[in-house]
Amino acid sequence: MIIQGVEVSNPNPNSLEIRSDMLPQIFPKRFYTTFDNNPADILDPIPTDWVIWGKKGDKGYEMVEKIDRVRKGMASHWHVIKPYYEHWKTGQEVPENGTQLSQLPGMTPDMIDRCQQIHIRTIEDAAQMGEEAIFKIGFGARALKERAQAWIAQRPNRVTDDRIGALEAKLAEAMKALEMANAPKKRGRKPKEAA
Repeated sequence: MIIQGVEVSNPNPNSLEIRSDMLPQIFPKRFYTTFDNNPADILDPIPTDWVIWGKKGDKGYEMVEKIDRVRKGMASHWHVIKPYYEHWKTGQEVPENGTQLSQLPGMTPDMIDRCQQIHIRTIEDAAQMGEEAIFKIGFGARALKERAQAWIAQRPNRVTDDRIGALEAKLAEAMKALEMANAPKKRGRKPKEAA
């Protein structure tokens, strides 16, 4: 069963499996906190965290939601917003989730700027952009999407090659350490030095 882009294979809400191809193409624009009166203690207001989020590919779209509502009632949105929210709460900058557009062969500074204006910041974002984003980017956007999809399709081979190289280096280090550990040890005294 799929609920709000989340594939549910177990009715337990703590064990939802998230399919990345079903996630909404959104991003948080800003977080902020408001304070409500606390009837129990007027000097201790109740904080409420909020998020303003938009759709990738649409500069003008904004939604304002309480974090608790997103967390409890919008599982697929929460899966996207959660890492940004957690970094905001700790005062950290959120790293991009994916590979920078500049690493895609054939990207020009102008195309990168046009993509970033509508919050398409990674190759993965470009591969998933919809018709609205393609329209807003303009000339070359459809080819960009196809190049990004092809790049992602070839990525498992690149990752595997990198992993194999790293494992071969570790194996060589381990073999060297094993040879040194198994080398015959010299016994007896050291020879006297010539006077």
